[in-house]
Amino acid sequence: MDVGEHPHNKAGMKEKPKNKPEQKISPVPQAVPSYSFKKQVPYLLGILALTFICFLPVLKNELIVWDDQGYTTNNPYIREISLPALFRSFYMGCYHPLTMLSYSLEYKFFGINATVFHLDNLLLHLLNTALVFIFTFLLVKRQRQDRASDEARFRLMIVPTVTALLFAIHPMHVESVAWASERKDVLYVFFLLLSLIAYVFYLRGNCPVKYLLVAFLCYVLSLFSKGQAIVLPLLFLAIDYYLARKIDKRLILEKVPFFILSIVFGVVAIRAQQSVSAVNTTYLENGALIFTSAYGLVLYLIKAVVPIDLSGIHPYTGNQNTWMYVAPFVIVALAYLVYRSTKKNRFVLFGAMFFLCSIVTVLKFIPLGDAIFSERYSYLPYIGLFFIFGNYLAVLLARYGQYKTMLYTGFTVVTLILVIATYQRCLVWRDNVSFWTDVAEKYPDYWRGNTSLGDDCLKKKQYAGAVGYYTKAIESDKDCPYDAYLSRGNIYLENLKRNDLAIADLRKVIELPGKHIAASEEVGAEQNLGLAYFRSGQYDSAIKIYERVAKTDPGNGKTFQLLGLAYLGKKEYPLALDNYTTAINLNPPKDVLIEALINRGGLYADVLGRYDDALADFNRALTLSPGNADATLNTGVIYYKKGQYESALNIFNAALLKDQTNAQLFYIRALCLAGVKDYSKALHDINQAKSLGKAIDETLVKNWESELQH
Repeated sequence: MDVGEHPHNKAGMKEKPKNKPEQKISPVPQAVPSYSFKKQVPYLLGILALTFICFLPVLKNELIVWDDQGYTTNNPYIREISLPALFRSFYMGCYHPLTMLSYSLEYKFFGINATVFHLDNLLLHLLNTALVFIFTFLLVKRQRQDRASDEARFRLMIVPTVTALLFAIHPMHVESVAWASERKDVLYVFFLLLSLIAYVFYLRGNCPVKYLLVAFLCYVLSLFSKGQAIVLPLLFLAIDYYLARKIDKRLILEKVPFFILSIVFGVVAIRAQQSVSAVNTTYLENGALIFTSAYGLVLYLIKAVVPIDLSGIHPYTGNQNTWMYVAPFVIVALAYLVYRSTKKNRFVLFGAMFFLCSIVTVLKFIPLGDAIFSERYSYLPYIGLFFIFGNYLAVLLARYGQYKTMLYTGFTVVTLILVIATYQRCLVWRDNVSFWTDVAEKYPDYWRGNTSLGDDCLKKKQYAGAVGYYTKAIESDKDCPYDAYLSRGNIYLENLKRNDLAIADLRKVIELPGKHIAASEEVGAEQNLGLAYFRSGQYDSAIKIYERVAKTDPGNGKTFQLLGLAYLGKKEYPLALDNYTTAINLNPPKDVLIEALINRGGLYADVLGRYDDALADFNRALTLSPGNADATLNTGVIYYKKGQYESALNIFNAALLKDQTNAQLFYIRALCLAGVKDYSKALHDINQAKSLGKAIDETLVKNWESELQH
């Protein structure tokens, strides 16, 4: 008897002829008679139609600011199709060149189109649903039956239908479909299921090598889609157990190439994560890895049965969650139940193996990110659990026919509940506000939901609302990182003009322990802190900040430009000039260069009286930014100060054709008009400046009126 094989009921089995040649691979079961796949097609089509209706809302969904921008809008790799770049690069802590290629193709033909991204995810999910149906049908058809043929036919009818239906409409799978960034989930599972199907065909023995090669090719494509595919060889072993294959040399050798690929891509995946420092040291510091992993596993099991309180992210709760320490004992108890059930039903251990092997790589043995578990990781593993449920339902229907109506009714009710829940979860993913509001409601003490809502308000220039959300994030989560402080501080500085509050927040960003801030962001925070000091008149504090940044980042032109501004505030003009010049010579980004040129030109004109040097700076700024309001105004002022009124008027006339709301332009043009003794127009312009809010010296107005009368 083969390892793990149950005795067979010979009543429904054909006796093997004695003269039939031995198969070349380990024995596999004969197909269950009298039930073809064609009879299942209507069920499959019905499942696909229902699934499409469930996920229909995703076609109207926007791209979520939760990796979607990184994978689509701001993804430099999709702007052109470059296979060498895709296959040689890590991106956002992952290695998935085939997924990136799919985005590149979408961008080439449709640009940044949210509907296209979501539609392709949905189409892949529909294909995966069909593949789950086919895979489970073939699996049940190949398994040796130790029951009467009626029960075998019930399993062929029920198990693929139930497994595929639950896979298709389960709310936990919405994240993988409705999130454009999770293309990698639906894509890697597509190729992985093809590989599993090819492996089952391989076990039939008709053409082993061909099907094994197909399985290997599909495995390679799956690995190029997402590293989580490394579990495939373990799933092959689970199938071997389910089909009662004999453990022999061939069973082991045929999987060696698959395991080699798993090891290689496993190392690649770890290095990709290390490239963005994705490991969460919180788990390592408190020594709770085994408990967090067990707790996450239990949560996956619970959500499979009771999919409530779903969220785009389920944050790590810390050691205060006592259930975390109970979880290992729950797993031991469940393992015992699986062991007991396996004595009678091989499908139980197979389903458990499929689930555990698929999910083991995403448990917190390697602590990545700040989530205890993620709904998208259930996409493949739940096939094993649904397979167990489908088999039990088939057994109940076969053995307790008098309760068929009740069982069918109960399953229909469950299906309707799942359909409604899935449809509603798709609506949650509609836009940033709906998504992050849901996260904030589910986890009010977690900073990310409120911070992201604040970011959305900031994007819409709703500054008071943004500050409110950032404040809520800071006050509700003691572990709130620097993000909320930085964003709130910048709003206080640039939009609400509250320099004192900006100083408090930006100092917090710099002083916050373990903030893991990018070097460029920290420099930006220090520059803005110095600017807040400058605007508060605390020039020495600003200079101290800027000089410290200049030492750590001597090539940053913006720092020297701001340092020149601070010295100008202190009226230390030579030092201001030196720093402006240093900033310009460093050839900083265009916006910084323009600002440094205008500031140095102003210093030349207003303090040093070097009008020609000032004009050179203003003209260079205008070359970089034609029509720049500050450079235009200052150029006109220089001509006015030099008594070249006509040249100044030419500049102001052209500027006012584009902007009739600039009080300063009207005021300076009035001065130029008075210079050429056109007091009528000068009075018109100065009154216009006054109506726009410019403070006017009434003595000047009276003098012009007097000149006009004469």
